Amino acid sequence: MGRKKMKYENVLAILSEVSTPISLYLMPINYEKEREKFFDSPIYNPQFRYRKSNKNRGVFERLHKLEEVLDVDPEISSYIIKVIEDKKLTSRLLSSIGDDDRFLKNSEERYGRPSRKLFLRACTLMRSSYGDISIAKRNEKLMARHLEYKDLELMFAKVFEILGLDGWMLDKSKAIVANGFRTAVKSKRIMVDPHISITAEKLRKTIVHEVVTHALRAKNGFESGCEIFGRPNLKEYLDDEEGLAMYNEELYGVLRDIDVRRRAALVYAVYLGQTMSFRQVFDALSSMYMKKNAFDITFRAKRGLSDTSQPGCYYRDTTYLRGFLKIRRKLDKDTTSYRNMYAGKIPLKYLYLVEEGILCKPAMVPSTELIEKLFKETKLTDR
Repeated sequence: MGRKKMKYENVLAILSEVSTPISLYLMPINYEKEREKFFDSPIYNPQFRYRKSNKNRGVFERLHKLEEVLDVDPEISSYIIKVIEDKKLTSRLLSSIGDDDRFLKNSEERYGRPSRKLFLRACTLMRSSYGDISIAKRNEKLMARHLEYKDLELMFAKVFEILGLDGWMLDKSKAIVANGFRTAVKSKRIMVDPHISITAEKLRKTIVHEVVTHALRAKNGFESGCEIFGRPNLKEYLDDEEGLAMYNEELYGVLRDIDVRRRAALVYAVYLGQTMSFRQVFDALSSMYMKKNAFDITFRAKRGLSDTSQPGCYYRDTTYLRGFLKIRRKLDKDTTSYRNMYAGKIPLKYLYLVEEGILCKPAMVPSTELIEKLFKETKLTDR
């Protein structure tokens, strides 16, 4: 208990006990009721209630004195100790959901506030002014083709086979948004709404985002000889992970205008939510979106709070656009970093671990030819 030096396998075993299913606990238990109240009144702000999490109690006590991880490179040891501190922060965020003051403090520390520069770029993108961002052309044939869960099973099995994702599978989850996907690295699952109905066009984007980015980086990380690089870890990693996923969407021709505008709208809502109530953010969005969509975007910015009449927000959704613009700037100047990013789930600032040979180079990296093969083998083409 509380040793200063521990073997890597012992540290990893303790960390494997840490569970932070934040998205699950961020869904209020009275969501539908409060949503109805909101639409029944022109002035009401939702008052959400959440399940309380008692996870991770006592887990970090076994690591609180740790100064060195034995039998790994000193750079890896330092990295792991930083991971532990970041996981503590994520655990505090989980336990503070519904406790507004604590939640706002932990949310800001975990994800950071959006800058004014990012906000202004989001405003531009919401007006469909994309600049040099390459938007995929609409494909009417793919848009008209709708797929359900039974269709997806065979498609994802083929994708997993081609990418060498042994043990991975598609699985149903009720704890997920309608028509949503989520990559569960620990259990090697792509979780999906069991009642999903998705167009072939959107599925192409989903495969690139969830499997080609999130799952493949995890696979390479697990095979690096240091399993911690197969799992979400440092807080800096999230911007780069989601940014790379969006970068891949653009790179492989599946980045849709609707997705760019939505990610921009999430930044817009979070920025306003810092000083506005739920109702005020919703009213601002209602001038641009249907009321249902305006509510959904506002909810994402205000989830985690009990009293949404107060200013403050959940900052996570800034990571998509902020990360995308960051990764885009980096890889436009340094194309070799693209391959190195696939060594595992590591932030850009730690790519030197790959460059210096401390972390092995990735076994598989996506390419245009590989993506074309995935779409051809899964019949996600218009030919």
